Amino acid sequence: MIKLSERLQVIADRLDNCETMADIGTDHGFLPAYMIESGRCVRAIAADISQPSLEKARTLCMERGISECEIKLGDGLKVLEPGQVEGVCIAGMGGTLIAEILSESKDVAASLKRIVMQPRTASGELRRWLIGNNYRIVAEDVVYEGKFVPQIITAVPEGMPMDGMQNLAAGGTAGDRDLYYEVPVWMTSAGGPVSEHVRRIIRREENTLEGLNRAREINADETAAKEEEIRYLKRLLDEIEGNGDRHYE
Repeated sequence: MIKLSERLQVIADRLDNCETMADIGTDHGFLPAYMIESGRCVRAIAADISQPSLEKARTLCMERGISECEIKLGDGLKVLEPGQVEGVCIAGMGGTLIAEILSESKDVAASLKRIVMQPRTASGELRRWLIGNNYRIVAEDVVYEGKFVPQIITAVPEGMPMDGMQNLAAGGTAGDRDLYYEVPVWMTSAGGPVSEHVRRIIRREENTLEGLNRAREINADETAAKEEEIRYLKRLLDEIEGNGDRHYE
């Protein structure tokens, strides 16, 4: 069976209840091939806008004798019909682009049982979009991948069954500033090395605050807002470390 990276393994685990899935931006096709080989899916679709990437996925499936994975060339969710698959992975691209992909194919997105996203950038912008467009964020995970710390966001369209999973966004009101979406209050229930992730962001924000305080003209409002963000992050860290890091199930 294909051995996945930790990042892809977490994504696969979050897609576990989907008998059919599509990997949007599949590249080598490791994830859909694994989902078929492991018996987690009965049918998969490997989709990409890049023909060379699809050829890698096609070659992988041929070499491993996987006939249940369909290879599709196309843009985002436009390769799918509503109800064609239960779960979708959209990983390895910016959060703004992921939001655009969901927005451009609303009928397909609304028919999904689960959407697992791994934004490389702009995770806060993606969460803001999801919340503003009636998606429920049902799970958050943090993993290590070299010097990167990918965040994995699992969401379902409003009204879909929750499979017993906690709606992590319930009762959590994010502030207007971007940081409250980048590290939302429900990160206390995320899986993986969350405390180290939050510590890194605290160090980043403290460096930003130092820069604000060294400026020739200090913006008192911006400095006060940054100080409040740091206090928010430290309160979050205290709660996370009090609970202990939770690992994905």
